[in-house]
Amino acid sequence: MAIINASYEAAILELTNPGSLSPVVTGSSTVKREKVRQLEVEYSTSTSTDIADIADIVALATPVVTAIEGRLWPFLVPCLPGVLVV
Repeated sequence: MAIINASYEAAILELTNPGSLSPVVTGSSTVKREKVRQLEVEYSTSTSTDIADIADIVALATPVVTAIEGRLWPFLVPCLPGVLVV
């Protein structure tokens, strides 16, 4: 029943706000250095295309819905065989 209720939560969320459950990552060019009159600012940039960096960016962009995760929590915890056996 928890999985069905979590599915309902996800469906309602997606219906009211389309695309809200999809991670949004856009690759765009960024300004590294900006100068306006006497003020000059240089921003930190990452030029790495490492798979781990891309995975971190996607993980940060992935939405977290606590109502859904709360319902699915019993299914997401690791099962340790033999620990609860008496």
